[in-house]
Amino acid sequence: MNESIPSFKSPPLNEVFFGVQYEPIQAFDITTYGSLWENFKEHFPVVENHAPIDPSFEKTGARKQPISELSRIRLESFNSAALPRAWFISMDERELVQIQPDRFIRNWRQRSVDDEYPRYEQHIRSQFLNNLETLSSFYQNNGMGELKPNQCEVSYINHIGADIAHDHLSDVFLGWSNDYDLSGIADIESAQINIKHIINDDNGQFVGRLHVNVQPAFTVNGDKPIFVVELTLRGRPLGEGLDGVMKFMDMGREKIVRAFTKMTTQKMHDLWCRER
Repeated sequence: MNESIPSFKSPPLNEVFFGVQYEPIQAFDITTYGSLWENFKEHFPVVENHAPIDPSFEKTGARKQPISELSRIRLESFNSAALPRAWFISMDERELVQIQPDRFIRNWRQRSVDDEYPRYEQHIRSQFLNNLETLSSFYQNNGMGELKPNQCEVSYINHIGADIAHDHLSDVFLGWSNDYDLSGIADIESAQINIKHIINDDNGQFVGRLHVNVQPAFTVNGDKPIFVVELTLRGRPLGEGLDGVMKFMDMGREKIVRAFTKMTTQKMHDLWCRER
C-alpha cells in the first residue's frame, strides 16, 4: 500500500510483542539459560521462569475434529520435563525478552498511564532485530545449530476506555449496530467479539491469519469499563532467515495498525488524536 500508515499521538496501546518460533535447538538444556543471560543482562537484569509455550502453526486444510473426540481422554508420556521459558526483564519492567528452545519473543508493555509507546520505527523494530541477532549468534557461536524460523507473530493489545459502557460497542467499533436491541426482553450486559481473517501474499498464497479479539473488562480498581482489544497476526516468515522474519514483522505491524484504524470509529480517532 502506498497510503501512509495511520498514526495516533495517544494510542490506547497497553502491550505489543513480536515473536519468532523456530525449529527446536536440540542442544538447548537447563545450563543454556545462564549462558544466554550473560548476553542480555546489561539491558535485562531481572530474570523470571515461566511455563513454555506449545508450538503453534497457522495452516489451511487442517483435519476437522469429530465431536466424538472432544470428550476423549488423552494420556501422553514424556521422557523429561519441558524446559521453562525464561523472561529477561529491564529494570523499569517495560521491556523484556522471552526465550525457550524453540521460541523468541520481544515485548514492550505499559507499566503506568504516563508510559508512552516508543514506536515501531524508532525503537521496537531495531531492538527486536538486535536481540534476535544476539540469540542467533549465540546458537551458532556455541555450536548449537542455526536458528531456523517457521512461524512469526505480531500482537498489539489495546485498552480502550473513555467511560463507554460495555453495551455501547457502536461508539467504539464499526460494524456493530445499535439495531441489535432486546429491550423489554433482556438487557445487554457485555459482548465479546472474536474474528479470524485469512492473510494471503501477493500471489494469493496462504501466509497466516489475523486474529481480532475484543473482551469487556474493568480498570484495576474495578469502577470503569474498558474494552481489551487484541490483534494478533501469525503465520510463516516471508522468506529465508532473519530477513524473512523482518519482512513478516513489517507486514504484520502495518496490517494490524490499518485493521485497528478501520475497525474503530471516528469518535475514538479524535480521542486518540489521530495524526494521519
